[in-house]
Amino acid sequence: MTRRIFFAMLGFLYCSSTAIAMHHEASCSNKSESLSFFETTVTYEEISAMLPREGFEKIKCLAISHSEVDPELLDHLPQGLNELFLDSVTDHEGNPIISDFLRKIVRINDLKILSIQNYCMNSYEISLISQMQGLKKLRLSNNQLTSKEITSLVDMQRLEILDLSENQIGTSGVAILAEMKNLRGLYLKANAIDDIGAYYIAQMHGITDLDLEGNHIEDYGAKSISGMQGLTRLNLQSNQIRETGIACIAQMEGAITLKLGNNSCSKLLLHCQIITDELFSNILKKSYFQNIQEIDFLLSGLGPNFFLNIPKSVQTLFLNEVKMINGDDINNFLIFLLRLDKLKFLSLRGNAIHSDGAARISMVETLVYLDLSNNEIDDDGVFSISKMENVCVLNLSYNHIRTAGVAHIAQMGKITHLSLAGNQIGDNGAFFLPLMERLRELVLANNQIGSVGVSYIAQCKRLLYLDLSFNDIRDDATFFISQMEGLEQLRLVGNHIGNDGLAHMTRMQELRELDLKENEIGDDGLNSIFKMPKTTHVYIDQNQISDAGYIKLALFRESN
Repeated sequence: MTRRIFFAMLGFLYCSSTAIAMHHEASCSNKSESLSFFETTVTYEEISAMLPREGFEKIKCLAISHSEVDPELLDHLPQGLNELFLDSVTDHEGNPIISDFLRKIVRINDLKILSIQNYCMNSYEISLISQMQGLKKLRLSNNQLTSKEITSLVDMQRLEILDLSENQIGTSGVAILAEMKNLRGLYLKANAIDDIGAYYIAQMHGITDLDLEGNHIEDYGAKSISGMQGLTRLNLQSNQIRETGIACIAQMEGAITLKLGNNSCSKLLLHCQIITDELFSNILKKSYFQNIQEIDFLLSGLGPNFFLNIPKSVQTLFLNEVKMINGDDINNFLIFLLRLDKLKFLSLRGNAIHSDGAARISMVETLVYLDLSNNEIDDDGVFSISKMENVCVLNLSYNHIRTAGVAHIAQMGKITHLSLAGNQIGDNGAFFLPLMERLRELVLANNQIGSVGVSYIAQCKRLLYLDLSFNDIRDDATFFISQMEGLEQLRLVGNHIGNDGLAHMTRMQELRELDLKENEIGDDGLNSIFKMPKTTHVYIDQNQISDAGYIKLALFRESN
């Protein structure tokens, strides 16, 4: 496998390829004593060459993902290990070695967190796990587990968090898990659980965090779950719940229902639902929704009177990728936003909004945040938006904006964060950006910008974050970028920058993060990175650097 390395200023951290990122519990909590591998071959000999023996013995967290492991490593696992994450790990011949791992780690008394993903586990392997009575958190997602394999898990009475997402445990498996009275968090996404399974889960009164996304739960199951008064987080997205079930969930007190309110119910969030006028009205009739401040609907259908029924107390309105149920054009309804005299944050991403819709939105004078990305707004629509005097954060990525549109935006004096990725502003559009004196973050990825445009952008002296990925930036343009001495984060993915271009950037003393993936940097360019000690995160995957170059860079980062 090709070895790639991620660097961070952490005690013992050494990662082949990009750093492992796992959601929920699947990431090392103690970064200073962690060791992670990704898409590589892991041998004890290699680890010994990188770390002193006592260094490996002090490791508290070990994460190995999509890699081949030398069996010799199993005989040298740190006995003080607290956390272990294994994802798609095999031996040199491609055979799974989870059983071998489990036979070794069952003797590690300090192990508190175990994550094993993307295998086909059997009853014997689960029985080995069940012997680890010190475990607090266990993740076994996507392992083709059924109710038959998980039976022995009920012996783990000290377990607090269990993630069995994307398996096949079904309702019979849930009946087994219901005996685990000490669980606080249960994640069962995509497990073919029906209403009867939901009934069993409702008997687990200690659960505070419950994820049942993507199952077969209907109204009866939702009613059962609505009796779980201790919940603080509940995810029922992508089930088969209709008006009756949602009405039951909406009556829960103290729970985030469908991410639908947080104790005081100031937030209403519904994803992947058909929100009829009747359903919306029934929800809003509840006393604890009278002062709702935030509505967030994603991939949902809206009734024809939805915009007329939005409470005037709403300050945040996110309606991303929604449709009107009756097929009407959403642009025709945007005029009703004028009713909301407290509205400050508005996101209408991916709704086919055109210039007429933009003109209606521009009349909402209270907005400070506006996201209209992935729509059909052209320069005429931008002209309307440019009249919004209070907007500070503006996202118009992936529309149809050209030079004239940027000239209009440049007149918006309060803008601090601007994203115009995926438009066609070119060098001529970049000419107007220095007029925006308050600009702190600027995203211009995929905009046909070359060296001339970069020379204009470099005049934005107060920028802290700049993304110019996937443009036509070459070594000569980096000379202008290097003059932006206050810049802290810089993304230049997918350009044509080589060793000379990287050398220009060594004068950027405040730069903390530099992303140069998919460029033309070779081993000789690494000397420039050695001159940038404050740049703690450098991403250089998919360049022209050899394995020897990566190892040289790893040793440098470790010594600093």
